[in-house]
Amino acid sequence: RKKIVAAVEDIVAKNQTIEIPVEKVMIGAIFGASGKEMLKTVVSTGAYLKMNKADTHIVLRGTTEQVHECASLLNSFIESNYVEDFTIPANEQSFLFQGGDDSVVKQLEKDHTVTTVYRKGTNQLYVRGEKGNVEAAMQRVKQVFVGGGGFAVCKLQIPDGVVGSIVGKGGKNLKSLESENPGVVVQIDKDSTGLSIRGPEELVARVRSSIVATMSSARVVDTVLIS
Repeated sequence: RKKIVAAVEDIVAKNQTIEIPVEKVMIGAIFGASGKEMLKTVVSTGAYLKMNKADTHIVLRGTTEQVHECASLLNSFIESNYVEDFTIPANEQSFLFQGGDDSVVKQLEKDHTVTTVYRKGTNQLYVRGEKGNVEAAMQRVKQVFVGGGGFAVCKLQIPDGVVGSIVGKGGKNLKSLESENPGVVVQIDKDSTGLSIRGPEELVARVRSSIVATMSSARVVDTVLIS
């Protein structure tokens, strides 16, 4: 009887569990290449881990010492590899990379100490790093593409017949608008002729007025020429 009791106690001692909550967007990082070394360390402790059926928690199983050690490793990894994603609006993906080292993605990585991955097939931008850094970076991403906090995003559809007047030779007119209004970025999509203006609210409004005035003037000229 004592042997049976001891065997049962041993089984119980080796099958303590802890459940760690995890967001679905983190699962790929934990069980993918990013989490490879961390998982090796977890396995080396003798503990066992798996996702629960609902994919909401990671279940750790082992001795009390093992599961607590692994929980610490896992929580540290999650904290350092927190991920958020944002769907980039259609036809605006190029804006992420415009400007080389001064592009949106490069500035995010530099200013907030995060890493970024863009998946073209789904138009998703993934930002990974310390949770506070990622949240700050994502706030900036949303500001750039949606506006807010004194930052404005204005979109205009430019008729084919006036694109040249708006853009100017080699983009001269757009560059001039940007230099005259520091902090404003004007971009036109060559395929759809959709134009976006981003920057401080007051300056964006000024640039918009200038572009609308140019559009109106160009339309009058076009009409005269056609008739």
